[in-house]
Amino acid sequence: RYRALDQINTSNVDVLRAEWMFQTGERGAFETVPLVIDGVMYFTVQEGKAYAVDAKSGRQIWEYKYPLAKDIKLCCGTINRGLAALGSRLFMVTPDACVVALDIRNGRQLWRYTAPPNNAFHIGQRGVSILNGHIFYMSTDAHALSLNAKTGKVEWDVVVADVEKGQWSTQSPLVVGNH
Repeated sequence: RYRALDQINTSNVDVLRAEWMFQTGERGAFETVPLVIDGVMYFTVQEGKAYAVDAKSGRQIWEYKYPLAKDIKLCCGTINRGLAALGSRLFMVTPDACVVALDIRNGRQLWRYTAPPNNAFHIGQRGVSILNGHIFYMSTDAHALSLNAKTGKVEWDVVVADVEKGQWSTQSPLVVGNH
């Protein structure tokens, strides 16, 4: 993502050096942007894992591993688009298209939303959007949902595209208006 910062530029980029390195042990694509909150870096990797790492030292604070079923039907692997944060909670879409809330302090799972069974492939590569304490999420069967950020309970569920009729959705929630 682009950010108009000027502390690093063509006159000093050659003196940059690595301060620490963190190895996850995962192979493959990392398609996530880390969040840095109060000196802690939070990020996701494949296979439904999330990490908290001290941004200054690289020391691992916690690791979360989602219990992914072995027989799940995935269309596009287990990559992840990262976390969203609200207060003391982190939110992640899992490879099997569930939404989990994690305690930001210890990585403990607080709640899990599981969409009703459907015949679609599970595509848990998207993220969630947050607005005014609501988690907005697009399910694999093209339902736009609002989840309560504290409880994970469904507040509303709207069919965006009828999969049975061959319609497709963008697979990410949209917020329209002056937000």
